[in-house]
Amino acid sequence: MADLIDVICRLDYRGRSFPPGTRCSVCGSVWAILLHRFRGRIYCYRCLDVSLGRAAQELHHVGGDPSAIQVLVPANLHRVLSLWQDLTWRGIVEPASDEAIRLDLIALMVFGSLFPAIS
Repeated sequence: MADLIDVICRLDYRGRSFPPGTRCSVCGSVWAILLHRFRGRIYCYRCLDVSLGRAAQELHHVGGDPSAIQVLVPANLHRVLSLWQDLTWRGIVEPASDEAIRLDLIALMVFGSLFPAIS
C-alpha cells in the first residue's frame, strides 16, 4: 500500500504546484501531472522534450518492462500510462504478465484518444 500512498502524494503535490488554470506555454495542456517548470516557463513533458531536442514520442512497454509488446506513443501519453501502471498493477502483479498487459491495453484505449500522436 505504500506505493499507492506515494502515487497519491505525487499527484497531490503536482496539483498544488501550479495555480488553477496553469497550462503549457507551447501547446496549452492543462494536466498538472504533465506540467514542468523549466527556465521560467511552464511546459508539458512533450513540449519540454521537443524544446530540448528530444523526440516527441517514446516507447512504452505494454504490461511494463520486460514486455516484448512496445508501442510508440506521445511523450505526454507515456507519462499518463506510467502513472496508470503505478495506480493499477505495479507491485501487485508481475510486469509483462497477462494481467498487466490487459490493464495497459485498457489504458491505451481510454487515454490514447486524449493525446493525438502529432500534438
